[in-house]
Parts: sequence; structure tokens; C-alpha cells
Amino acid sequence: MTSETKRIHGMHWGMLWGMLWGMLWVCSVWPGGYAEARQPTAASSAASQMSDAGAPEETPRTKLFRSVAEERDALERLRRDLLLEEKRLEKTREEIVERIAGLKEIRDRVAKDMARYHAEREKEMNHLVKIYEAMSPEEAGPLVDQLEQDISVELLFRMKDKKAGRILEFVDEGRAVSITEDLARRKVR
Repeated sequence: MTSETKRIHGMHWGMLWGMLWGMLWVCSVWPGGYAEARQPTAASSAASQMSDAGAPEETPRTKLFRSVAEERDALERLRRDLLLEEKRLEKTREEIVERIAGLKEIRDRVAKDMARYHAEREKEMNHLVKIYEAMSPEEAGPLVDQLEQDISVELLFRMKDKKAGRILEFVDEGRAVSITEDLARRKVR
């Protein structure tokens, strides 16, 4: 025999001894021996161990394997459910963030519109005050008498006191009292 042939034979014997020792170890570790250790799943183990009566013979180890497999399946289902719920919650969160952004835009537009409205109303009221101050009290009194209460109060509030007093002399007595009460309340604030 050549050295190469000896080497190849030595390898074969080494592999054979390794396999033999592996099988012996498996037989010593597994209570059911090598045949039971090779069974891939608990289900195939239960099916292969059917007795003559047709009922599976479950050993404590196959029960354990089955129990572990059931737990693993339950955990996997739970993991999938949690992932789906996480995706749903993320989508809901994104929708809420978009709605909040939309509402902020609307709020900003309304605030700008209100500021523009107040500025315009202020400008118009100042213009109206100038017009009524330029009128004689005899002309302005009957017109103030016909205005809405809040406009009359605002108009006279912005006028010089002396001019407002002269105009009130030409307003209906009951209406003049009501306007004066509102003016007094307004000046207190």
C-alpha cells in the first residue's frame, strides 16, 4: 500500500469511528435511543408510535415536543398579530398627524382672515367716526338713532366726548339712555 492509499483508508476509518461514536452518544443521551432522536417532528413521532388499538403512545418527551411546537406556533401567531397591529397604529398615527397639520393650516387661515376683517372693520369705523364728527349734531342725532345699538355705541365711544354728548341730545330719549348705559359699561372695562 502506498502512503496515499493508507491516508485515504485512514480517513475512511476515522469517519466510520466518528459516526459510530456519534450514534452511541445519541443512544446514550436520548432515552428512546437513536430511532427516536431521528424523528423530525412531534406529529410524525406520534403517528409512528400508534399501537394496535389506534391510539398514539405519547411519551413525556413527545408531549414536551408537541407542547413546545404549539407554544412556538402560538408565539408566531401573536408576533404576526402584533406586527399587523403595529402597522395599523402607525398608519393611524400618520393620518392623525396629517389631520393635525390640515387643522393647523385652517386655523392659520382663519386667524389671518380674522385679522384682516378686524383691520378692515377698524378702518371703516374710523372713517365712519370722521364722517359723523364732520356732521352737525342735528344731522347726526337722527342717523345714530337709526343705527344698530352696537354700532351706535362703538361710533360714539370713538368720538370726542363733547361731540358725542351733543349728538346724543338729538337721539330719542329712551335710545339715548340705552346707548349711555352701554358706553358707561364699555368705559369701565
